[in-house]
Amino acid sequence: MLRYGIAFVLLLALAALAQDMDMGGDMAAKAVDFETDVLPLLEERCFKCHATPFRGRTRKPKGDMRLDGKGWILQRAVVPGKPAMSALLQRTELPDDHEDVMPPDGDIFDKEQLGKIRAWVAAGADFGDWTGRPGGTVAKAATPVETKPAAPTIDRYAVYRALGARLPQPSGVAIKAVRTLGARVEPVFPKSPLLRVEFMSAPDAVDDATVARALSALRGHVAILGLGETSVTDAIMKDIAKLPHLVRLDLQKTAVTDNGLAVLPEELRRLNLYGTAITDGGLDQLAKCRKLEKLYVWQSKATAAGVGELRRMLPQCKIQFERTLPKAAAPRADGDRRRRGQKKK
Repeated sequence: MLRYGIAFVLLLALAALAQDMDMGGDMAAKAVDFETDVLPLLEERCFKCHATPFRGRTRKPKGDMRLDGKGWILQRAVVPGKPAMSALLQRTELPDDHEDVMPPDGDIFDKEQLGKIRAWVAAGADFGDWTGRPGGTVAKAATPVETKPAAPTIDRYAVYRALGARLPQPSGVAIKAVRTLGARVEPVFPKSPLLRVEFMSAPDAVDDATVARALSALRGHVAILGLGETSVTDAIMKDIAKLPHLVRLDLQKTAVTDNGLAVLPEELRRLNLYGTAITDGGLDQLAKCRKLEKLYVWQSKATAAGVGELRRMLPQCKIQFERTLPKAAAPRADGDRRRRGQKKK
């Protein structure tokens, strides 16, 4: 009898614990308040591009998506109760280094922030008394159109597909050798012969000689090269100039100067010179990069006049010259999402 009594008590205890857990889950969901927990995130990270007018400026929101009113949010960004079908989460939950991750500039949402947004959507997207700016057609949320921005598209990889169309696969031995030099090496996309090569381990110890060895082993296959915050100088640029399929080059916070930009690969589309000593003289040399589509020169020695002249010479190139950084946040725990290249403080 004593044994049965103990078992009965244990069952009652487990039932009470399960009930407490259910209540805790409900309380956690209810604890996410839109105006307190979600709206401030949207205002800080999203309103710049997805609200109108914004700080006195009247212009069309990007992608025709607005987040400054309940009706607008329900029209295209959020499907109540369905986080997986909500465009807001589809774009903000992309991998840190994905080209389509939102927001495109500044810090992306960390795990805790994404957890609040997801919990709010999953619980039914209750706006409370908040309505925001009028407009939008809430009824459209009843028949949402599921989009999948995370899926790779032919357009996204069109340049890489064309450049790698007739290339053989790179040598596995060569890839292994470059990895021993401290580089991360992986295909630009699955089964592509073109490679992303980034020096992520102890970047300050990576010098010209190390990178030259890596490029010599994989010269015909490097399409994306990350040398940000390494110890490379202008000396490495002669090796970089020999990369026939280089599309993206990151030189942020390196010692590369105007002299190093004298010769660049013909296929170069994106170049990061943030935090370098590049001046207007270096920008003049970039005018010959006719395929350049995006350039980062904020916190360099370039001037607004030099940037303006380069924009005139390369009208298709988007140049990021000034950047407004978000206010410093409290230290975040290990595992929080950060943009590639940012160090933990």
